[in-house]
Amino acid sequence: MNDNIYDVCIIGGGASGLIAAIESSRRGLSSVVVDKNKKPCKKLYATGNGRCNLTNDYWDDDIYYNNDFVDRVYEKLYRKTGYRQRGFILNYFESLGIKTINLNGYYYPRSLQASSVCWSLLDAARNLGVTMLGGLTV
Repeated sequence: MNDNIYDVCIIGGGASGLIAAIESSRRGLSSVVVDKNKKPCKKLYATGNGRCNLTNDYWDDDIYYNNDFVDRVYEKLYRKTGYRQRGFILNYFESLGIKTINLNGYYYPRSLQASSVCWSLLDAARNLGVTMLGGLTV
């Protein structure tokens, strides 16, 4: 077991957990990701039938803009970046080296492999010093 003390502990080594760790570390915080699976990204491999659907053109604002908290978060994001949700997501993945392709309104990594997204997230996290602890329950 690792006896280090971290600023941030993230439970779950999926895409959201890894992105949270990446962004925490970019802001100078030490981060650890704890996951019940020995290898992170397990569910990511199943998205988009293994091709990893990142986002789509069928974004329904009524689903995402239906409470005050979410409205405030998205508006702050838009003011800070100038991007709406899809553009922000695609630019974020591009910043990690993931080129995308649009197939019938669905965006996938150009490789059409979920593994390329997982590897890019893991590489970014490791390069920023994120500690990964797998095979643990919380």
